[in-house]
Amino acid sequence: MLFILAIGCYLAVYLTFLSIPSTEVFNDIMPDTPVGRYNAFEDSLYDFIDKHLTGGEGEILTNLQNYSGSKDTLSESAGLLMNYSILSNKYEQYDRQFKFLKDRLLSDGRIIRWRTGAGSANCNAAIDDLRIIRALLDGYEIWGGKKYYNMAGDLQESLFKYQVKDRFLYELYDWKSEKSKHTTPLCYLDLYTMDRMSEFNPEWLMVEEKALSIISDGRISNRSPFFYKYYDYDSKTYYFDEEYYKQKGICLTYTLYSVLHLAEVNEDTGYFADWLKSEINSGKLYAWYDPLTQKPVNTIESTAIYALAAVYAAQTGEKELYEKLVDRMMNFMVSDRKSAYYGGFGNTGTKYYHSFDNLTALWALTLSDKR
Repeated sequence: MLFILAIGCYLAVYLTFLSIPSTEVFNDIMPDTPVGRYNAFEDSLYDFIDKHLTGGEGEILTNLQNYSGSKDTLSESAGLLMNYSILSNKYEQYDRQFKFLKDRLLSDGRIIRWRTGAGSANCNAAIDDLRIIRALLDGYEIWGGKKYYNMAGDLQESLFKYQVKDRFLYELYDWKSEKSKHTTPLCYLDLYTMDRMSEFNPEWLMVEEKALSIISDGRISNRSPFFYKYYDYDSKTYYFDEEYYKQKGICLTYTLYSVLHLAEVNEDTGYFADWLKSEINSGKLYAWYDPLTQKPVNTIESTAIYALAAVYAAQTGEKELYEKLVDRMMNFMVSDRKSAYYGGFGNTGTKYYHSFDNLTALWALTLSDKR
């Protein structure tokens, strides 16, 4: 089961790169300020998600295209939409996601399944759990409602019980086999949320301290902006993505999450911001890089890569960088109002519209007036 989950997560990340830049031109008059334009794009994207990627219970479908698992919902999607609902003050959407989480994604009311669907309900993913716990605490602070706070407390308690050993947070827990995986992706270590959870259990501060050390020491070299993907607790070693051994490239998504988690707790990530500026000033940001030469291993771009990079830029106060990244990201949006998929990010020919692309783009756009 652990192997199946690892492959499933790999495919979810890899397939987001299959969307292609839009060849359409926006045919309506847009506001003349960046914030105005981004707000208009956000509204269009939200409408697309609500119309095409949302099920009857408010769940987010993994893909518009009908292939295996496309009609299931990832805990990742629930957390991303809860986070967006907080940033955009959409309480009804937030509470709808909370109800779906409670009814469809929880096991025994205390452990989050990483996805709905038959044969996939025995594992969680720590990064998604932490995102949801953060959203529950934020929702409680903004709107009240003890049910959000109580669920956050229950979830962090289970996370600590089953996935923390010697103050290290492990990647996942398989409650069918009652085993946790002996590794963690560095990008799973959400330092800020660990700090927030210390109000329930002060030992989370020690978990955060060790996690900070793991991420900080996981930079490939002092001359590299990239991070290893995994840390193995048994062997105490770092290693690259699964993909590296196929194409000698690493996925930028993992490094983006790692530096974002560092930036959220005020750690210095200026070296990455400098590299990111240099790369986007050259015209494009790519999905896969050689970790040693720092050169792209192919010409694939990704909506999600631009979106996560823009979120990082917003977090670090890099306004000009944020705008360049979002402007490049917008090349992937369907911009023809005559299209049934106007406002979405994907491929109109194949109808491939992945939840991760669209939800991360929504996250990036909603930060336009919050930088």
